Amino acid sequence: MTLSANDAASPLRARLVVWRAQVARLARGELGRLLSPLSGFWLYFLAGMPVLIALGHVIFSRHCSLERDTTVVAVMMHVYFLRMAMFFACLGVFTRLFRGEMAGRTLHYLFLAPLRREVLVVGKYVGGVLGVAILFDMGFTATFLLLQLHHGADGWAYVFHGRGLPALGAYLLTLTLACVGYGAIFLVLGLLLRNPAIPGLFLLILEIFSGVLPSWMQHLTVIFYLKPLLPVSLPEEGPGALFSVVVEPVAGWLAVTGLLVFAGCLVAFSCWRARRLEINYSTD
Repeated sequence: MTLSANDAASPLRARLVVWRAQVARLARGELGRLLSPLSGFWLYFLAGMPVLIALGHVIFSRHCSLERDTTVVAVMMHVYFLRMAMFFACLGVFTRLFRGEMAGRTLHYLFLAPLRREVLVVGKYVGGVLGVAILFDMGFTATFLLLQLHHGADGWAYVFHGRGLPALGAYLLTLTLACVGYGAIFLVLGLLLRNPAIPGLFLLILEIFSGVLPSWMQHLTVIFYLKPLLPVSLPEEGPGALFSVVVEPVAGWLAVTGLLVFAGCLVAFSCWRARRLEINYSTD
């Protein structure tokens, strides 16, 4: 008796349905933890601080123009969101997806549950990406709208009838991809290292000073693939421009594809590592 192709494929489809449901449940749990004001208050602070700065600028600034505030938005994205806040948010969230469970001596409960470790890795990673991306996208959107719309009719025309909404969409895409890339890196570090702080500091230095690195090293940074997606680029000025190394940027579609493939490879490696992870709380 031979099985038809549909009969042979049905067990695989059933497993895929179960895995998808498990990933969704794990992601919802991680998302709820990150969005909780009690456990995720520091994320709210990082994502919301620019909103307070923008609000103070709107209230107290009397000599600003729409063009200048558009530049202010770009500076905040380049300097604060991408190189500082998003980096530290992903460092804190993704290194603790498994390292935090080890420190709390709860990881063995997850490993004893009837689910594959690959599903556990993907579910926690997806939840982390969704949680961090939602908070930072909301924070940047509020900052962007505050700085643009307080210019009255000119601001409304720019946002809703000009280049404002496409620029906002590009900024939000860049923030989300930053979370995907940084999150995958720190997921691996959290699974490999007991204390990922020193490698994290080294990566932070690379990302902040990526403009002065040799061409081949710039291609190894996340920020190199994010800059082509930003609608407003910042000119190199001041003494730092003397040490900058100009590198031809990659096309936007290639930057997006490259980051997604890079993150996918790191998540796949994390799944492989989780399969071989042995719990020994006495050393953690």
